Amino acid sequence: MTATPGGNSLDDRKKAFSSKDAQEGGMVLFSGGGYDKQYGHIAIVTGVNDDGTINVKESNYNGDKKVTERFNVPTTYVSGYYNNTPLVS
Repeated sequence: MTATPGGNSLDDRKKAFSSKDAQEGGMVLFSGGGYDKQYGHIAIVTGVNDDGTINVKESNYNGDKKVTERFNVPTTYVSGYYNNTPLVS
């Protein structure tokens, strides 16, 4: 995934995160809501739940530069998924 020089990083990411299906081990791009409006927020999908929510592992979610895991995350602000190479097994 590469950014276009002078381009909007979030727009570039949305092109790469084109899948609409969550997959454990893939990545998710959040945008809108409370997520960074210019760059979005990327996390690793650690689980896909029967109710349509996902579990994620991420860094700097609260601006604290810590790695955290969240469970049963609604997909309301998901822009897309990148599932070509699972990052966890």
